[in-house]
Amino acid sequence: MNGGVGCTDFQAPDSIWECHTFASIDPKTEELVGTIGYEVDWVAKSASGFFALSYNDSGSVIFARDILQVVDDIFCKYHLNRMDWWCWADNPTIKAYRKLCKRYGGREVGTLLRKGRLLDGFLHDNVLFELLSDNYIVNKMEREDKKKCLK
Repeated sequence: MNGGVGCTDFQAPDSIWECHTFASIDPKTEELVGTIGYEVDWVAKSASGFFALSYNDSGSVIFARDILQVVDDIFCKYHLNRMDWWCWADNPTIKAYRKLCKRYGGREVGTLLRKGRLLDGFLHDNVLFELLSDNYIVNKMEREDKKKCLK
């Protein structure tokens, strides 16, 4: 799942208490587009280890919308305080994560150098991101107000 040596195939958890996992499905073809999930710490009201695993190399608008819906649910449905996730520094998806942070007030916390050996046999850097509920909600409201003004 993490792309490292010895990784295993993804398996959905038996319980939704500590881990929320979702399938992204193309409604027209009923094809699995990707999997999205995170672990929940209800005491700290935190979503950790957020992941979005696409099964489509070219990307998908459906998958992107589903990711944004899951992020919105983290803060607006489950009222969690924060979320965090990791991304390999040379993963092309990192651009989308940086854009998400810029749009909703998240931040790139730091980089762990040579953190993991991936299937290519080389050591890769891993970047940590976080997004807090206050920043997300304020930025979401500002974006919605701007859309209203443009109509």
